[in-house]
This record gives sequence, C-alpha cells and structure tokens, in this order.
Amino acid sequence: MFNYVSFPNELSVGDFYRDYLRQVRQVAFGTPVFVVGGTGFYFRALEKGLLSIPPVPESLVKELEMAVENPSMSEVLYQELIQADPKSSFHIHRNDKYRLVRALSVYRSHGQTPRQFEESHLNVNATGPLLKVGIHYSKEELLPRVRSRVDAMIQDGLIDEVEVLCRKMESQGIDWKKGYRVWKPLKSIGYRETLQHLRGELDRALLKEEIVLQTMKLIKKQRTWFRGDPDIRWFAPSDKEKWIVQVRHFLLEDGV
Repeated sequence: MFNYVSFPNELSVGDFYRDYLRQVRQVAFGTPVFVVGGTGFYFRALEKGLLSIPPVPESLVKELEMAVENPSMSEVLYQELIQADPKSSFHIHRNDKYRLVRALSVYRSHGQTPRQFEESHLNVNATGPLLKVGIHYSKEELLPRVRSRVDAMIQDGLIDEVEVLCRKMESQGIDWKKGYRVWKPLKSIGYRETLQHLRGELDRALLKEEIVLQTMKLIKKQRTWFRGDPDIRWFAPSDKEKWIVQVRHFLLEDGV
C-alpha cells in the first residue's frame, strides 16, 4: 500500500482501513503480516477497527473554517478544545487548523471530541494477536539520518516530481500555488516545502533545511504519540537480535 494513490485522489483513514483489509484478505491463512510505518492514527485504525463518528452539520464546519483564519479567534477556539478535552493538546497543534476544526465541530455537535470517541473504542481489537515493536533512536542519532534522507529525496527528483504535479494541476485549470487547499497531500512534509521553493519563497539550501526542521518536529510528535502506547516493546537500533527473538517467540506462541 505504498505509492498507490495518484493525483487528484485523496486517501482518508477510512479508505486506508478498507484498502488494508482487502489486501490482508488476499494473504494466505496463517501467514504473518508485518505493518511498517510511523502514522499512529492510521495504525490505530488497523489495530482497533474503524470508529464511526456521527456526522456534523456542514454549516458548522464552514463557520469554524472561517473563524480559524483569524489568528486571535483561532487561539480562542483552541482553548475551547483544550478545556473540553485537555488530552487533545498531545495530538492537535494549535496551528493545525484542519484537525482543530474537525475536533471542535464534533465536540459542539455531539459533546465529545474525536479523541474521546476513540478512547471509548480502544477496548476493541480488530486484528487478533498483535506484537508491536518500536526502534528508539536518540535525537543525536536521528538528525544525521534525517539529513541524509532529505539529501537523497532531493537528489532522487523530489523537485521534478512536484513540478510534474504542478503541470498536471495547471492542465486542469487548477492554481497549484494554493498548495494543500487544492490537494491535501501537498501539505505533507517535503511537498509543502518544495511548493514554497517553486513559488520562490525558499532557495535550494533553505529547502533542505526546512524539510529537515519539519521532519524533526514530526518525529517529536510521533514519539509523543507512541510513548502513550504501553503495548509497544522498545529496542535500541543495536538490539536487533533481541527484537528478532521477540518476533520469533510471538510467531511460535501463536502457532504461525
């Protein structure tokens, strides 16, 4: 399920969950499935199943979308969310307008935030036997790895890839300079900064540094998310043999 959604399509967590199930059903019974990634919200959907949150009025969503464009009003709305659900601060940044609008529209409509709906759903296990393994790198180890990865992304054609997407949008009469407001994946790290570069807002050197900076911020958010999961077994990169042994024991215990 990597690199299989093309412009102008978008992928929601619901789409991801349903596509994952279709793929898993094609795997022979008894064959272990390894899921690799860093997006905690999507992984939770695979683990716990898809939670159905009741719909909210479109008029309320539009009202909140207009309100968050005002910086002072956006802060008021963020404080409203934190007062309703203090734990939301761990998952929603005050500048994340999309998730702020989503959370508040659900809260105002149903008296619970999406996170609170999810928490009531956490006792469900949709996957069966599951082992979760995490590899923990220190910040000092991660930074050079991130720099190397960003160098490789740019050398392998990141800018060319985004330029191709921009031409596709132009051919359809779409103003690509509006970025993720046109196509949400353009908000993702790498795409977003490259669009800034193509708009003349970042030179090539600053492009690299901005992607590195935003990637390190994302890593911090991911670490906070996954630290809240007591079922993850953490290992240092040098402990490769230890986690391999854990996986083998798990597979044998469950008769795979």
